[in-house]
Amino acid sequence: MEYDVLLSMLEKREFKELKDEMENMHPVDIVEMLEDGLEYGKIDKRQMILLFRLLAKEEAAEVFTDMTSDTREVLINALTDSELEEVMEEMYVDDTVDVLEEMPANVVDRLLMDQCAFELSGRQCRKYYEYRLYQSEQRDDCGRCHFEDPSGWY
Repeated sequence: MEYDVLLSMLEKREFKELKDEMENMHPVDIVEMLEDGLEYGKIDKRQMILLFRLLAKEEAAEVFTDMTSDTREVLINALTDSELEEVMEEMYVDDTVDVLEEMPANVVDRLLMDQCAFELSGRQCRKYYEYRLYQSEQRDDCGRCHFEDPSGWY
């Protein structure tokens, strides 16, 4: 479907039809639509966030993974903690690590520490500690990590 038609559906607030059309699109095409729309002024941040929220969780995770770090940061700042948690839960572990490596430390802390604080998922808490281990470089000569987890989560 043409990009302009999707934007027209957005402006007319035809959200059900728009969601159905986006379900038939490949995640890379959705990323291109969102990022190009922002870059060329066809959509604003509010509209991009609305389009992202229309995606199913699995598709949103794929789209989020394929975005540039700047676009991801816009979404991270706009989405609620529960929305972010849903997206992160659907991502593969290696994609999660790739995303975390590109983000500033304060954003990483928000993404993962909030999840640990709410005890949403042991898997996500392990991701947080693995990432913090990676950042701290507390490794011996064989590459093993030396880290004591005071919380007992890890």
